[in-house]
Amino acid sequence: MKLCFCVICGTNKNLEHHHIKPVSRGGDDHQHNFITLCDEHHGMIHQIRPGAWNDRKELIKEGRRIAQEEGVKFGAKQKYEHLLPQIKDMREMGWGYGTIARDLEMHRSTIQTICNREGIEKKKIAPGGIPRINADIIIRYAEKGYGATKIAKIMNIHRASIYRIVPNFAEVYREPVEKKKEKKYRKLSSGQLVLL
Repeated sequence: MKLCFCVICGTNKNLEHHHIKPVSRGGDDHQHNFITLCDEHHGMIHQIRPGAWNDRKELIKEGRRIAQEEGVKFGAKQKYEHLLPQIKDMREMGWGYGTIARDLEMHRSTIQTICNREGIEKKKIAPGGIPRINADIIIRYAEKGYGATKIAKIMNIHRASIYRIVPNFAEVYREPVEKKKEKKYRKLSSGQLVLL
């Protein structure tokens, strides 16, 4: 049964729930299959009867393997999903990891990891060739609320080129919705509210 204290020593710090019958061996998460222990006594329980049945590290490995077979993914949740289209566009324009990282204010290795994980390749521009500016990319950025100056900076082109390539830029551009700043107050000991 899950409790808020160790059943051996009574402490309420560093608590862990021990499965009496391990899940990897057919046990379940029912409350009668749990004992609440501190981390020290939990380790001690796993030392009492050594072997594959009670070896804590082996049980964890086996449990992870079973979970992966069932489709559970381990690791941190991806934090940069919203930047994928922008990173992809920058790589298509021939930008390197470092340039993208500087523009997005991220670390170079983070950009490299994202590109490798998502299979985003750098477009190879032939030496001496003139890179072409894709009007669709400009329109996509404009629809997201990016202004001509920001798009020009992202694409590493002159701002006037935006208006030359997309003559109806003003119609395509969508004003970003400005968030109203919340007014924050602090209550003084006298009960008076003061604006921060």
